[in-house]
Amino acid sequence: MNPPLVPKLSGLPLDDIRAIAANAPGRDDDAARAAEAHQRALYFAPAERGKLASLPVWLAGWQGRVPAAARVELCLFAGAQRWLGQEQAERAEDEVRKRILLLSAGGATSNPLAASLGAGLKVFDLAVERPAPNPAEGPAMSDRECVAAMAFGMEAVVSQADILCLGAFGIGTREAAASVALALFGGAPSDWLAGQTAALSAPYALALRQVEAVREGPAWTTDDPLRILHQVGNRELAALAGAILAARTQRVVVILDGYEAAVAAAVLAQAQPGLADHCLVAARDGSAAHDRLIEALGAEPLLDLGIEKGDGLAALLAAQIIRTACDIHTGGATEAQMEGLLSDAGEAG
Repeated sequence: MNPPLVPKLSGLPLDDIRAIAANAPGRDDDAARAAEAHQRALYFAPAERGKLASLPVWLAGWQGRVPAAARVELCLFAGAQRWLGQEQAERAEDEVRKRILLLSAGGATSNPLAASLGAGLKVFDLAVERPAPNPAEGPAMSDRECVAAMAFGMEAVVSQADILCLGAFGIGTREAAASVALALFGGAPSDWLAGQTAALSAPYALALRQVEAVREGPAWTTDDPLRILHQVGNRELAALAGAILAARTQRVVVILDGYEAAVAAAVLAQAQPGLADHCLVAARDGSAAHDRLIEALGAEPLLDLGIEKGDGLAALLAAQIIRTACDIHTGGATEAQMEGLLSDAGEAG
């Protein structure tokens, strides 16, 4: 598998990203047809397996080979944005630090499942102690800073995984994602925050005022999805977008864990139609905002679990289901094999 295509920081760094996107491989229809034919050849009809029959076909199309789900990698990005008051920010940073510590020490909710899957788990601290600027006061990142964060995310895809699970958390991360979704799809700030109170860094009313302030601020100047990312997004979202793009170049499928990862995929999909088609939404988080985002992506979540925190648990559960589907795909008896078994049984009788 080739190394990730990390862009050079040229005079026009966002154009480097666009060039990578323009050359991203498409779906391998031959591999998908072969997997579909194999599903039809199995003794039990595909309809009896429901999504467990269609998942290997989807996987084969994007992997470009016989579908595989043995190697699972979970990458989580943690960061911060400067818009809370000092006291609130200190409390929020303490909570983020605890989450990073638990994930690193093996005590977070996603760790046991990662262990049972034999999945790699990496947590990337995107300078939590150095929050990105408040996008209500000006761009959250320059285009060069945005591309540097995307390049950092691209480095997450060096493990040659079959499946890459992606999520993010941090101070103001959900609010930043809501701001990006608002800029991409329009509507009202409340549309992209509705029902997400447990995942916000501050009370809902304050988060709503922040997103409204971003919309009225000087950074709100473009409808270009990549520029939206660097002007009103943050490092976590940029890193997620970079990881998704690098995965596409290497034919690694992506499972999106939570709202933030779905927003990062939406940036790419809006920048170039189909660019996030190798991504699967792990689960609904139970909020109206996430439902609206899933609809905007044209996606169909695999699960409905109401998990709001993007710490990888939902994505790993989805990966487990995909692995099971692949095991059935490769291990199930075909019609021809069944006839052989019946023949052998008759001779033995």
